[in-house]
Amino acid sequence: MAVIDLLMIGLGIDTRRLRDGERALGRLQQAGNKAENALGRMASMLASAFAVSKIIEYADAYTNLQNRLKLVTDSTEALGQATQNVIDIAQNSRQALGATGDLYFKISQNAEKLGLSVADVSQVTETFGKTLALSGAGTQQAEAAILQFSQALASGVIRGDEFNSVAENAPAAMDAFSRALGVGKGELRKLAAEGALTSDVLIQALKEQSEEVDKAFGKTESTIGQAFTNLKNNVIVFVGQMNEATGASKDFVSVLDSISTWIEGGQLFDDVIYQTKIWGYALDDVSDAFKLLNAWLKSIGVDSDSIFGRVGKSLKTLPTDFTALVKLATAEWTKFSDTVAEGMIIHSDRRKEIDDT
Repeated sequence: MAVIDLLMIGLGIDTRRLRDGERALGRLQQAGNKAENALGRMASMLASAFAVSKIIEYADAYTNLQNRLKLVTDSTEALGQATQNVIDIAQNSRQALGATGDLYFKISQNAEKLGLSVADVSQVTETFGKTLALSGAGTQQAEAAILQFSQALASGVIRGDEFNSVAENAPAAMDAFSRALGVGKGELRKLAAEGALTSDVLIQALKEQSEEVDKAFGKTESTIGQAFTNLKNNVIVFVGQMNEATGASKDFVSVLDSISTWIEGGQLFDDVIYQTKIWGYALDDVSDAFKLLNAWLKSIGVDSDSIFGRVGKSLKTLPTDFTALVKLATAEWTKFSDTVAEGMIIHSDRRKEIDDT
């Protein structure tokens, strides 16, 4: 009896270990499934990011950035430096590349009037971008605030809807203005209504508050949305620079322009009419050939009507015959698949038997 008890205890221990192993394998499988799903989602996002329409969008975004910066630079070297400045600012402040380029462009346009160096332009642009991150503004909110602030700089003063948009989407920027001017937010709104918040006042305030904003920004962590914004920026730069190196978009634009000119010049319709006539002539020729063949067959005593009738019947039954062929092929493929699956199961069982022994 003692021996049997010992055996039962041993069997119980082995069973528990087996159950533990099964649970461990189950957890491992769940982890694998989660990893597979995550990789699948990542692959899907990357596929979407590099779809043809997106590649065109990214290439255009980079080209638009370059076109704006060309207007505020006077050499290839200066353009390259300005482009890199915008890229660095966008990544450092976690803001969209296009919107950052717009703000950089607007400030650069007024740089000479405001007495700003290239370094000052970069500093002010980055400081405002960081106030957006501190404000927790989403991509659309940030772009709206940058647009309104850029328009205010272009007009020379911020007021009305522009002030309201910046106050709503970038409260951290308003805090910076208040600190620099030594007034409360209520007084700041009053100054805006009076037209006292001019471009030079706003720019100077951002320059003075740059260090304070940097300190606050350094305490924050990037959100998922901001991380994706930076990822998109990198993709735009990659696609844009590849496009510049290969000239792919120029060739594509040239093709589109040629097609547009072809359609606009009426060539499309002329070609359609021409092709229609060609097909008409071809069908006439075929018809004439059948008439000649029919007459020749009858002249030598052949029942041409019977021959053409059989040909017509064959053509009528062609879809049915093809359908039957497809069904036969499908059935054979199913048999083959079942045989392979059965073989895989048998192979798996044999491997399991060998592993158990």
